[in-house]
Amino acid sequence: MKKLFFIILLFLSYHTYAEDTFRFNFNIANIGAGLSYFSEFDYNSEIFVELLHAGIEHKITNIGMGFSPLKYWNFSFNNELDLDKDNQKWSFLNFNINWDILDNKEFFLGPFCSVNYIFCENTKMKWDDYIFACGMRFSWSFNIFKENILYHFMSAEVGYRSINGANKFHFNMTIDLITFLYSIAYYGGGYGLVNNKNRE
Repeated sequence: MKKLFFIILLFLSYHTYAEDTFRFNFNIANIGAGLSYFSEFDYNSEIFVELLHAGIEHKITNIGMGFSPLKYWNFSFNNELDLDKDNQKWSFLNFNINWDILDNKEFFLGPFCSVNYIFCENTKMKWDDYIFACGMRFSWSFNIFKENILYHFMSAEVGYRSINGANKFHFNMTIDLITFLYSIAYYGGGYGLVNNKNRE
C-alpha cells in the first residue's frame, strides 16, 4: 500500500512539474498550400493535409517540438525535365523544432526546422525521399474548447527547402481544419441566428 501511495505521489509531482514547465497542444487536422520556387522554369506547388499533430513547448526557453505520424501531399511540378508532373505521397515521419522569440501565447514568430521522411507513393515505400525545410514561422493561436486541443489556428512559413536535394525558396500557409469549420458554424450560423433572434 505504501509503495502504491509513493508511486501516485511521484506521478502527481511529475504532472505538476510538467504543467508548470511545458505547454502542450494538439491538432486533429491541418490543411495547407505552398509554393517552392527556384526559377520561372523550375517550381512546384502543393496541397497538404497533416493529421494528429502533437506539440510540446518549454515555457522557459520557448523551444518547441512537434510530430505528426501521417501527412498527405499533392505536388504539382513544373521544370525543364518534367512539365506539369503531378504526384501524391504520404509521409509517416514528420518532425519539426522551433523557437518562439515573441514569448506570446497567442502569436508565434521565430525560426523553425522541419523534416519529412518515410514516404509512400502508389503503395511503394520511397526510402530515399525526404523534405527538409528551415526558415521563419508565424502563427496565430487561440483556444475554443480547452488549452490542449484545437490550438494553432493559422500559420505561415517562409525560407529554404530541399526536396531530395533540389534546393528552392519556399512559402506555405496552414490552417487548422476543425477550428476553421467550427468558426464558420459559430459565426456564420449559430451566432448569426442568435443575433437575429435578439433583434426580433
